[in-house]
Amino acid sequence: LWLRVDSSPVMTSGQHRHSVYYWVCVKPGEEIAALRPEAVAEKCGVPVKELFRYWEKEVNCDRAVKTLPRTLTLIFCFAAMLLNHETVGETQSVEKAIRFDIEENANFAFNGIGTMGHKNYQDVNSITDFYSWLRLGFAAIYLPQSTPVSEGSDLTSTAMTSSQKLHLPYLDFNRKLGPVKLTKEAAQVDECQNKEASRLGRPCFEKGTDFVIQPREFDVAFTPFTEDPSENGTVWLPLAQDVNPTVDDLEMTGWITRSTRRWKLSFVTYNAEFDILTVTNIHFILSRSGRIWKEMSFMSFFMSPYDHPGAGLVWEILFFGVITSIFLEELVEIFQGLCIRGTDGKCRFRPRQCFMEYLTIWNAVDWCSIVIAYIILGLWIYRCTMLADVKSLLGDAVEVCDTKDQGNCDAMMDMLMVDATRMGEISSGTSLVASFYPFCILLRLFKTFSLQPRLAVVTRTLWMSFADLVHFGIIFLSVFLTYVFMGMGFFGRTVEGYASFGVAFTTQFRSLMGDADFEALENKVGRAIAGVFHISFMLCMLLILLNMLIAIIMDVYSETKKNAHFSDPVWIDIIDFFKRWYHTRRGSRISLSKAKDLYITYLEEKADATDKVKQSKSTGQRAFRSKKSFFAELEASEDIVTTEDLMSKAGMDRDQAWDSVLEAVKLLERSADLEVSTVEVLRGVRQVQSWLGVPISYGSSATLPASEAPCKWPLFGHSEATSSTEVASDLRGEADSGPAPAKEGSDFGPDLRSLLAESIRRLEFENTLSARSRKTVEQLLDTAQALLKDEVEKSL
Repeated sequence: LWLRVDSSPVMTSGQHRHSVYYWVCVKPGEEIAALRPEAVAEKCGVPVKELFRYWEKEVNCDRAVKTLPRTLTLIFCFAAMLLNHETVGETQSVEKAIRFDIEENANFAFNGIGTMGHKNYQDVNSITDFYSWLRLGFAAIYLPQSTPVSEGSDLTSTAMTSSQKLHLPYLDFNRKLGPVKLTKEAAQVDECQNKEASRLGRPCFEKGTDFVIQPREFDVAFTPFTEDPSENGTVWLPLAQDVNPTVDDLEMTGWITRSTRRWKLSFVTYNAEFDILTVTNIHFILSRSGRIWKEMSFMSFFMSPYDHPGAGLVWEILFFGVITSIFLEELVEIFQGLCIRGTDGKCRFRPRQCFMEYLTIWNAVDWCSIVIAYIILGLWIYRCTMLADVKSLLGDAVEVCDTKDQGNCDAMMDMLMVDATRMGEISSGTSLVASFYPFCILLRLFKTFSLQPRLAVVTRTLWMSFADLVHFGIIFLSVFLTYVFMGMGFFGRTVEGYASFGVAFTTQFRSLMGDADFEALENKVGRAIAGVFHISFMLCMLLILLNMLIAIIMDVYSETKKNAHFSDPVWIDIIDFFKRWYHTRRGSRISLSKAKDLYITYLEEKADATDKVKQSKSTGQRAFRSKKSFFAELEASEDIVTTEDLMSKAGMDRDQAWDSVLEAVKLLERSADLEVSTVEVLRGVRQVQSWLGVPISYGSSATLPASEAPCKWPLFGHSEATSSTEVASDLRGEADSGPAPAKEGSDFGPDLRSLLAESIRRLEFENTLSARSRKTVEQLLDTAQALLKDEVEKSL
């Protein structure tokens, strides 16, 4: 390929831009010619925006290669640290053992001979039921008064001494610490909503925590509980005493009344096998509807988190070391953005520009992961400090209770229970925050993936489809909420899953995912209404809208995957990264990020020198130029960068500068859009005509639009008198032999497809057509056959 550079930027008559290398001008009929990237890079350079596009891609890939191992290390260290401190399996085993024993063995409502209790704590439906369960059920398993014997045995159960009661383990392996605590929360009398109708009933009480549907363990555990400060608001049931007189006294004095909102029974146990302290709370909630809700909650924590300090501290040091390195990198990035050094080495302070450039979603992800990690560290330190206090208080309380000093024992156990409950809340809060933290690490993984085109398919798909998803989400949410309110209207009074908006929203979403309780619906409102509601919901939401949502995402995904196909695989980027790192360490080349910064500084100084007269008339300050506006100007620029420019402006040697220009040209060729317009199809017709020797007529209808912008680097290899066939042969190295040229006016109707097919087979065999050219002619073969003879002659 022979190229001659024309210094004139004005496009002369009879020139067109090349369809791929748009800054190169060619003669009519050669717009889709296959040009060698090496020749284009050597003679014509590359546009500055294409060079920056290549640099940005390579710098991002290098950052992905560097940050991916660190992110994976962060995941591994966090998982090891979490598993080392969170005894999940052992804690669950202890709590489930206590729950099972209370549910199955704390029975009341015994038969006549007193051997079978038919009810458990879930059957406490009245205040008298609670006293029955407390006396016959709970006290029998946790506060026994006699030794147990097997059923049908001839052995006689004997009364236990006080020492035996104090040291009797619970469930064989759990040490009972201190007495059982009974406490309640009272409600104050308040005016009723309907003052006229209130005269028909008893006084109403102030609004408070009232569960209209069955509460869960999380609800009762983290709902504030205000203890009744009155003299009998808290009652202690000692381990060494018979609880029946105390229970009788509570029932006789009316310890629980209509004004009682909640009450709970609490006790503390310690499992030495697993070194776990557990605070068990059995909650009873007197709903204003008259029903008593029952639920259990547990606060368990490991008493010796650093039983093996070496193994535990290693993972924490590694994890927070990585977090600290990320924190320092963010600070360095901020300081570097504040101070931009020019080619003269002087620092230019630009806080506003740095602030605008730094506010990105990925930097927010970095700071979120940093802040939450240090919050976890603070909670963990506070937890360890409280744990030391609890262990000290526990030792003192055990000693006092063993001396049978009941007054001091109750006081110290009250303090222990309060501190242990706070300790359990802190432990649960720390676990909750720590459980959320893997989501931050996942976002960091997506940040790393977004830097490599092959790994960024998911993030780019979601980002490119964001606008469509928002608009579709409005439709989807509107229809979904309509069915939520419809379900509340149909089933709200009878089905618990539709009792409130939040619960109904979750229930309806579960139905969309296939977890629908259709029997509960039809049992309450009948098969007809339930069937119409459920079938219409599934047809509209699942079969139509949900599939449309998937179609929107897949449509963008296919386009994103096609664009990513032109990028290098991740293992090629790893090899390139180590090659560049090796040359940078040797000092033979500079890093691409540094070269990019130097060239950006040169362009900014050039723009400042050009725009130094553009100052704000009101403040006299220089006009603000953000990074976004700079790249917008760069995108509109048609400046050409050559090897010599990079050597002088970016500090590169000749080999590195040549590689940058050549790779930028190759990247443009690989990622060129293969969608061909009608204009290029007609150009392909004209090009094939020239290859076949058919004369080209330029009528009004045959004039093809050329770019109005001037061509920076026109290409010429022959004189104006050179025929199109000779130009094509010389540009591609095509042999003179070929099919016999067609005569003007020959029949292009039925034989057009076979004629062009024969020509394209010969050109493909000689490998002289680019991928874009083959795509053009393939579309030409599909459309030209359908055109009539007169229309073909008129169009051409």
